[in-house]
Amino acid sequence: MKIRKKDGTWLNSQVFRPAAAHFEKHGCYTFAPEGTEEWLDFWTEELRRRKEGYEVGGEKITGDHYHYLNYTPIKKSDNGDKTAIKGKKRITFPDFWDYDYFYFWCLHIARYGISKKELAKLNLPVNPRELDGGKHFIVNKARRRGYSYKMASILANNYDTNPNTLSVVAAAEKKFLYPRGTMVMVKNALNFLNEHTAFKKKREVLDRQEHVKASFIKVKDGISTEAGYKSEIMAVSFNDNPDALRGADADIVAFDEAGVFDNLEFSYAATRPTVEDGALITGQIVVFGTSGE
Repeated sequence: MKIRKKDGTWLNSQVFRPAAAHFEKHGCYTFAPEGTEEWLDFWTEELRRRKEGYEVGGEKITGDHYHYLNYTPIKKSDNGDKTAIKGKKRITFPDFWDYDYFYFWCLHIARYGISKKELAKLNLPVNPRELDGGKHFIVNKARRRGYSYKMASILANNYDTNPNTLSVVAAAEKKFLYPRGTMVMVKNALNFLNEHTAFKKKREVLDRQEHVKASFIKVKDGISTEAGYKSEIMAVSFNDNPDALRGADADIVAFDEAGVFDNLEFSYAATRPTVEDGALITGQIVVFGTSGE
């Protein structure tokens, strides 16, 4: 099945959102009864796609992109008449866009690297001398392009598929994080997974607006211990405190609304040790903000 032209134009990008299409049509991800072999096979494959990516017709998207398209409902405009000046928004799954394809792949390549042979298959405008990975990432973007949703989805996917990890969303002020900011988007994404998928994870030990942890209390022989994935997501304000993450060991740190970060340079420098171990890059810092700020 050919889904893309040689010049990079997509003929059919809907093939990358099979799970979302099933949910939109039927209100569920699978008809297989819970606990059956078919049910287990379905969710095992979906977990693999969210971690390793998904390939159709020789074209591939990253695991984070697959998770975003299929497991991250967002609020978007619902306006069939593109010439109209009025419309409304509804909660639904994201569409496939070229700039999302570029973004998720470039983010992945910056962190993990890629061979020239594999890059050639992707038709991406990436410098072939910058393919070794171990790099942090900066996005200079326009307004209202959904990057907070995309970053919230990435943090949720990391939390839900990689145990014992710490993901951080950072901002200059708490108002960009909660009660109506990016951390709220993160928790909404996690709640959706708990309600509609087999990837349910309790948050018995930590479930605050600024900090969640995938764990539960297990009691054996009268002794209580913490069990579970133990992955975490934190929302941190760097206002007047560039050392807010000192001592942490993070997998992903996302600096949101970087354009209004008065101490961004100092905060970035102070945060680097949380995702580096000497010359070894153990995580990734992602900085994104609006052009002109």
